[in-house]
Amino acid sequence: MISAGWDPNKQLTQIQDAVASQRYDALVVESIDGGVTCKSLTNAAEEMVVSIFNAPICGNYTDLYTDGTIGFFGRNEYTGGEMMAEQIAKAIGEKGTVGYISGPVQAGIVKNGTSAGIKSKLEEYPDVELIAELDGGWDPAKGLAATQDLLQAHPDVDGIIFGVDQMAVPGIDWLKKTNQLSGLKIVTLGGSEEGLELIADGSIHASVNSLPREEAAYAVQAAIDTLQKKTIDFPGWDADTKVYDVLKDPQQPPLLDKSNVEGITAEWGV
Repeated sequence: MISAGWDPNKQLTQIQDAVASQRYDALVVESIDGGVTCKSLTNAAEEMVVSIFNAPICGNYTDLYTDGTIGFFGRNEYTGGEMMAEQIAKAIGEKGTVGYISGPVQAGIVKNGTSAGIKSKLEEYPDVELIAELDGGWDPAKGLAATQDLLQAHPDVDGIIFGVDQMAVPGIDWLKKTNQLSGLKIVTLGGSEEGLELIADGSIHASVNSLPREEAAYAVQAAIDTLQKKTIDFPGWDADTKVYDVLKDPQQPPLLDKSNVEGITAEWGV
């Protein structure tokens, strides 16, 4: 296992070094920036097995699969964005104002995935206004600061979409401590330990599910199966599109709320 510490250029060098070393038969990659790693990984796929998980490469934010690789294993972020937008719109009665605290705004998976899905779906709700979009950088401290900035500028906001639980948990904690959560609807992406607790107590209205163990494990299993000349086959795998989409996993609900959160086991913590 090789970590780039969320540095896309370091990861690019690691990929190039791994291919040049000729020590590996397969690469299983969680790409930090699919634009940076695109050419290197598609070139590598001509010589070896390449399996992509969590974040798609080469700008494939809606169909997810990239030619040459054996498949994509993760979540359709565009669809996830649509789901969050629909949930927040319904939660506020399809009328009112919404703030959105996103991941890094320049990251392709955010800009062309989650954010694009949110904005597209909100167009179906003409009486719901997206009044602010703040960059929370997938970071707890930045997410908290963005929450505070949002409420300072728009104290009467009706709902908030958080791009991921890491930003939502500290923001909600602050909202509770300052008595600003009452009547405010929250939708997030996560399914983390803390997020499930906040769904159960009503602090989060709904959350798009996240299954990091499945997507990583299936990406590795698919690489092993391919090397062993076996057919890739597990729940949620679409052999036609070569995509395992977390949101289509038949074993887990794609959307979590108070009605179904009991019995769900979190796969990660904030």
